[in-house]
Amino acid sequence: MLPGRLRVARLVLSFALVATCSRAARADDATDSARAHFSEGVTRFEAGDYEGARALFLRADSEHHAPVIIYNVARSEERLDHPQAAVDAYDSYLREAGDSGEFATAAALAMAQIRARSPRLRVETSPPGANVFVDAQAAPEKSPTSILVTIGHHHVVAQGDDWHAETEVDATDPSKGAIVTLARAPGNSAVSSTSTPTSTHLAPAPETVPISGPNGLVLGMSFSIVAYHFFSKRGQADTTTGVAPALIADVGYAITPRVEITLRVLGGLGSEGTPVTLVEGLGPGFSFRALPALWIGAWCLGGRIESSFTPGEPIPGEAPGPRYVETGWVFAPELEASVALFQTDYGQWMLSISPSYYFASPQDNGALFVPMSFGLRTF
Repeated sequence: MLPGRLRVARLVLSFALVATCSRAARADDATDSARAHFSEGVTRFEAGDYEGARALFLRADSEHHAPVIIYNVARSEERLDHPQAAVDAYDSYLREAGDSGEFATAAALAMAQIRARSPRLRVETSPPGANVFVDAQAAPEKSPTSILVTIGHHHVVAQGDDWHAETEVDATDPSKGAIVTLARAPGNSAVSSTSTPTSTHLAPAPETVPISGPNGLVLGMSFSIVAYHFFSKRGQADTTTGVAPALIADVGYAITPRVEITLRVLGGLGSEGTPVTLVEGLGPGFSFRALPALWIGAWCLGGRIESSFTPGEPIPGEAPGPRYVETGWVFAPELEASVALFQTDYGQWMLSISPSYYFASPQDNGALFVPMSFGLRTF
């Protein structure tokens, strides 16, 4: 028969082992359940049921927390047009996953894009410390507080301990904020839906978020159709017009979210005459983000453009056949206006027009050329 102390020790050890195994089993069950709910959430998200996807992702996270679940909560909030909730969730993912997280770049870009397109609504109350609701969504903090909203019309409610006030506001400009001031009506000692705001106005918000944009390395690649016109140095015989396909590649660095410096390479071939049209250019430049979807830029290219054509009528004193026109190797100033047609997790798809002029020496031809381009700018 075992001594009393030994029997007690074994009993305690057995109990501990059972408890440990039970906890491990429960943890495994929770992980399996979270995995199943996460998988179903992904299916709902891909089917366009973002509300259902968000609910499933939140349930999965409550069962087994993981940064990737929070990232998918953020994506769902973004698709549901809840900009503040989406930014908060993306920010939570970045704080937990760090810069080396699998989706860190996509999360940071999504946050920047949301902030760039979402007005910031500031709600102030008298007295302060009220709960704030915008379109039935609770603000993250009590008043005074700021919350990102979508462009459009919004219903704002302030709820104090024993008072209630509400109003409507339009937020129309992402670069400006809306300020709403709500006050407890005199003598209002009970919750009432008839209280009116003391003021509602649009004004630059104190916490307006500046336009967000690229940060660091910038890459671009565009397909271009180059319309060109040669100006004759020796009369109408050396004037010709045409088009040529080309590729434009940019590599550069964003020194601020609005300003990029880049090196541009342009090269293209056409099919007019023999030899074919040749367009070349290489040089530095910069781009400035005037609006969230509008960039303007300027480059100084070094290069040349040459072509050939067959005159409609023989030129007296010259043998029949193609005539050659070229600029020689010269400098060409280039201006550009680009519009972002849409944005993705990896950059902007841009439509651009870039009027340029190749200056020429007296013995060569000058040439106006206008690349019209469509391509991707990544950052």
